[in-house]
Amino acid sequence: MFLDQNETMLGVSVNYQLIELFNIMNKVKSIDEYNILKEEFLKSQDFIFPGISESSYEEVVNIYNNIVKYCNIITPEAEGKMGATVKNNVPLVKNGSINKDVFDFTYLDKIVLFAKQNRLKVRLHTLVWHKYFPKILDDCSKEQVTRFLDSYFSCIASRYGNDFFPCIDVLNEIASENFEAGAILRESKWKEKLGNDYYLTVLGLARKYFPKALLVYNEYDESVKGKRDCIIKIVEKIKEEEKRSGLLLLNCLGLQSHYHEFVQAFKIEEVFQYLSLINKDLQITELDIVKVNNNNSDKIFNTILECSLKYKVKYFSFWGPTSKVSWKSLKVRTFLDDKGNIDAACRKIVEAFSFKNKNVRSS
Repeated sequence: MFLDQNETMLGVSVNYQLIELFNIMNKVKSIDEYNILKEEFLKSQDFIFPGISESSYEEVVNIYNNIVKYCNIITPEAEGKMGATVKNNVPLVKNGSINKDVFDFTYLDKIVLFAKQNRLKVRLHTLVWHKYFPKILDDCSKEQVTRFLDSYFSCIASRYGNDFFPCIDVLNEIASENFEAGAILRESKWKEKLGNDYYLTVLGLARKYFPKALLVYNEYDESVKGKRDCIIKIVEKIKEEEKRSGLLLLNCLGLQSHYHEFVQAFKIEEVFQYLSLINKDLQITELDIVKVNNNNSDKIFNTILECSLKYKVKYFSFWGPTSKVSWKSLKVRTFLDDKGNIDAACRKIVEAFSFKNKNVRSS
């Protein structure tokens, strides 16, 4: 659903294993019982997300309490990507149609159930990403890949409702890494199969099945000028198609905002200055800061907050709930510290963007 223009959103990414630790925490009567059940669960897993094993009961309690208290939206880190939702060991076609058994939403369901139980919204991340092109499509034609995407989007909309996800990362990291050679789009199987304008096809299908969602193009390295120029050219192409078709294909540009603490403030300011000119809403979608000695991290958090307020950003989300439970475990600063408490430098961000917190303070 389109968000109320007066509502801000504070979000954080989570994974299903953290959700399982929340579930264990909420049903046990002692720390010893928690540790036993946690160990049993982790032994059943083929892969363990960074920081999950090392997080204590007290830390998990803190993470849970702060997410539920301050956040109003969560992002599945891997559970909404095709690496988790598409099977490659079943037939693609059944009775002349895309085989629905190809799709598996087991892990995404865990995120959605947790969100519903705690009155949180879910950001769907991500529909199309270069790192996840299902092997089952390797020998398919353009028409077959298009049919696959149509069926995939249809299944998601049918399962969760076409207005359940307020924000959807439809396109993730499609700008070229080879911009110095003049390339605009990243080379990928999606581009190879669907053509140079594949992102327009994907957006069109997403709008067909998610008419009320904020459709997002999510990108990283936005502080690099060459990469930023590619982003602008891609969005301008999307706007041309919107004008031609009369259909709103893209609502927002997602700024992943993975920064190193040595980044200069003016580089961050340039991101907002130039990308605001495309006339699409900006979102902060995956903020974290690689830390060395923390001397400059506070300033970076403050700069991002100041720019976000200046350019009327409504959606602000961190990547990884704590510096420990993160894709770069113990190497970054994010929403919460190692113990699961609000990072001191992020408290102003929480106060600015937590709609729940605003309601609490005004009551």
